[in-house]
Amino acid sequence: MDDETLIKELEEKLLLQKIRSSREELEKLISLDFIEYGSSGKVYNYLGTIAYLLTNSIDTFSYTFVNFKTRRLSDDVILALYILEIEKNHKINITNRSSLWRREGDFDEDEGDSVWRIIFHQGTRVTK
Repeated sequence: MDDETLIKELEEKLLLQKIRSSREELEKLISLDFIEYGSSGKVYNYLGTIAYLLTNSIDTFSYTFVNFKTRRLSDDVILALYILEIEKNHKINITNRSSLWRREGDFDEDEGDSVWRIIFHQGTRVTK
């Protein structure tokens, strides 16, 4: 699987309620160093993000990734840039998104020990 496909799949996982409601699954995806600048203007750290996701269920919605691109910044860091369109209650919210993903752990080709975790995310609302 190429890097762009892998990172897009990880971004999609973070939108799934079954992932967002499981501490174990969130800890697999979110780095201890995580920081988010939310579209609301709030800043979240690892503990705040985990707590928020575990206590706030998301309503049913559909989403579309638009212009999803990645840029490899180093062997162990990838930047994802995209537009996310979320349709909820017949209303579409659009945000520009950027995320940094870092490979963590010692990589062993045979064991596959390293994992990709998100270390930074920013969402910026777009007005039509």
